[in-house]
Amino acid sequence: ESRRLVVDRCNCTRLQRRVWLELAKDYEVGAACIWLDIPEATCGERVLQRFGHRTLPPEDKSLEVISGFAQRFEPPMEAEGFVRWRVKDDGDLEEALLEFLELVKDSEAGRLGEPETVSTS
Repeated sequence: ESRRLVVDRCNCTRLQRRVWLELAKDYEVGAACIWLDIPEATCGERVLQRFGHRTLPPEDKSLEVISGFAQRFEPPMEAEGFVRWRVKDDGDLEEALLEFLELVKDSEAGRLGEPETVSTS
């Protein structure tokens, strides 16, 4: 049985993303990246307003984690091996998701059922 998989993870370096791209290559499937290009301050504000997150609770220590991600961040490039969408605000996200879903619908993968989501945060 064939299935689709969604990986919900902050892969801030090319090396981290390569793990997923190599798996996609091994299984001869396509890979896509939706890059949420949101300012560090906005990410911090959002983290401090949410509750119940296992790895980034609403506290100042979480802001240090975000800062570390920002310092190590290497912007994703299509040359890494996937289709890429750069999202700068909520409107961009909605548009990117619609384009992505249309691409999936038009591909053979679109007939494989609902995607699974794996959160590795």
